[in-house]
Amino acid sequence: MLGLATQAVLDPAAHPPERLEQLVDTAIARAVTASTVAEGDRTDDSAQAQASGS
Repeated sequence: MLGLATQAVLDPAAHPPERLEQLVDTAIARAVTASTVAEGDRTDDSAQAQASGS
């Protein structure tokens, strides 16, 4: 993502603000989804540990 931001600063005509806004929104959505999935995995692990008596 940083590469796209750098390119946008160097060549704004090739990367209009609307496109960058869409890319940022997509990146944020992916990060939130990945974080939620990772949190769910940790929760599942701790629940399994408690169930097994660990």
